[in-house]
Amino acid sequence: MIRRAQAEALLELAEALEECERNDVRFWAEGSGLFIVPGNEFVGEMRSVDVRMAIAKLYPKSEAAE
Repeated sequence: MIRRAQAEALLELAEALEECERNDVRFWAEGSGLFIVPGNEFVGEMRSVDVRMAIAKLYPKSEAAE
């Protein structure tokens, strides 16, 4: 499990990624590098939905209420 502050930081990351997606900017990770790729999608693309799904697993809603 993760702490509340970590969950909040990850949610901010997801929101920032959503804004990038709306502007057709993608992030692609390969090896130890992170690349900003306008308009193209790659297999290793980092997406906001992936971040949100990970947060849901790591920080269940029942924990958030505490």
